[in-house]
Amino acid sequence: MIGYAAIIPGTGLSDHVGELRLLVDPAHRRSGVGRSLVRRALVDGVTRLGLRKIFVEVVAEQDPAIRMFRQNGFIAEAILRDHFRDRSGKMRDLVLLGHFVEDNWEGLRRLGIEKEVG
Repeated sequence: MIGYAAIIPGTGLSDHVGELRLLVDPAHRRSGVGRSLVRRALVDGVTRLGLRKIFVEVVAEQDPAIRMFRQNGFIAEAILRDHFRDRSGKMRDLVLLGHFVEDNWEGLRRLGIEKEVG
């Protein structure tokens, strides 16, 4: 498997929010796979699930991933200190990035996001 993206919809009072989870095989990172998966997930989250906000958690040191999410309309909302323990046991900060559909969707539509992933 090269990559995987899923949106987990919230429930109850947060049913307008979904969490994006993205995994890309290390050998295929920086090749556009993640970008394509994120865009497809955004389209599905908005058009199929009717979400108004989509968020993702990224380890703070993953600058290329954060940059890719920002290029797709995500903004930094919070830093969660020592929130993640990596495989070696080292504590890492997580950055919480949010994509607010009302703020971003029209611009992404003009850029052809639906055609790109269609």
